[in-house]
Amino acid sequence: MDILRALKEMSKTLNEGTDVTSMLTPVLTKLLQVTGLSSGWIFLIDEKGSHTLVAEANLPEALTCAKGRLLKKGGCWCKRQFLNGELTSAVNMLECQRLELAVDQKLGDTKDLTHHATIPIHAGEQPIGILNVASPGKIHFKEDELNLLETIGYQIGTAIKRVQLYEQEATRACEYSQLSSFLQRLHTLTYESSDQLLINELIHAFHLTQEDIDLTSSIEHLSFLHTEQLSQELQSHLQEHLCLFKERQRLLELEELLTQQKEREKLAHDLHDSVNQLLFSLQLRLKGLSMRLSEPSMKDELRSVTDIVKEALKELKEVIQVRRSDGAELDLSKQILRYGHLVGIRVELSNDQKVTFSDEEQKEVYRIVQEAINNTKKHAGTEEVQIILHKNNQQRKVTIVDAGRGFDEEKELPVHTIGLKGIRLRAQKVKGVATLTTKKGIGTTWEVVFPREGGEQHESLNR
Repeated sequence: MDILRALKEMSKTLNEGTDVTSMLTPVLTKLLQVTGLSSGWIFLIDEKGSHTLVAEANLPEALTCAKGRLLKKGGCWCKRQFLNGELTSAVNMLECQRLELAVDQKLGDTKDLTHHATIPIHAGEQPIGILNVASPGKIHFKEDELNLLETIGYQIGTAIKRVQLYEQEATRACEYSQLSSFLQRLHTLTYESSDQLLINELIHAFHLTQEDIDLTSSIEHLSFLHTEQLSQELQSHLQEHLCLFKERQRLLELEELLTQQKEREKLAHDLHDSVNQLLFSLQLRLKGLSMRLSEPSMKDELRSVTDIVKEALKELKEVIQVRRSDGAELDLSKQILRYGHLVGIRVELSNDQKVTFSDEEQKEVYRIVQEAINNTKKHAGTEEVQIILHKNNQQRKVTIVDAGRGFDEEKELPVHTIGLKGIRLRAQKVKGVATLTTKKGIGTTWEVVFPREGGEQHESLNR
């Protein structure tokens, strides 16, 4: 076969190939035909020194038995020289160490192969692998043979590098497509979305498992385990976007808190300017009427009404104060006792185990208790509520009990639905679960269960 024509065919195959194995196998076969050699194999060797058999042609039984174990495992002289930087051009190897092992272990026919030529495969200055070729009884390769093999080795190296770059870009394009889809989903999540929900979205978008993510780290410092399918570039982008998302969550939460504060201040202002002034005006008019009356019984009645208005004014001021400050300056126990007194409900607190809550939990517990007290006042037909805190190694529990009339939750749901949903949602917001037990004639019990303490804690509900 004409060598130039064969070289042209090999060059065409190398230039058009997009997969290393499917590209190199026909090229290796064609090379053996051109040179008259019988067997050949190609290793790719990575930066860590691990080699991969990517092409083979007409190998003897001794090298292919046991699924090619001798070629796929272990080291040899040519690989050692390659890793030491001593293999810079095509050379004659005196003897093949792998063939020697095959003979020693009686693994099968070697087709009289004992020696091979070793040709380094380079992509520019970067060494990437080894080409070995051999023939029965051939123990020496001429200089022109080595030169031809070295030329083919350079072509193979250039083609492999091109395919690797193509594969890297294809992988990169796929990763950025996945990243784009993940970011679109990320922007639909609210500031109330939990970190676990965020991790679930991450796992779904990039086909990961829980074991691939270090769950001991915060989202801002999330690290990945056993994820060779994610490039360092992608991991870096993910960490940046997750940090930005958490910052966005904090800003949205702060915005809502500021909005709530403004609404509280507006409500307090409206109460002060309207109801407060009306009650104050009514108090003055009652005092004026009392001064003009002479009948003792009527004066006593007006004095009683005046006292009621005075007490209403006092309670309204308390409400305004709580609305303006949201009770931030008080500890939780004082907030609850004060609110119970304000609405006319006796509250008995019990926290013998010194159960503690974080700032965020404390706020939600107060709102949950507040809603439960309101429901007792409106619907239960009793003026007493008992609140008990418990804890064990796994959880903390807030129990709110009234001995009122109770209700049938299914039949009377429309009356209570907003308040009940509010309690459950507030519990979920801080990873808690609120359970209602009620029935007509047996009163109402809320059990709100929270996970074991974590983060900054405050002793709460201590009387």
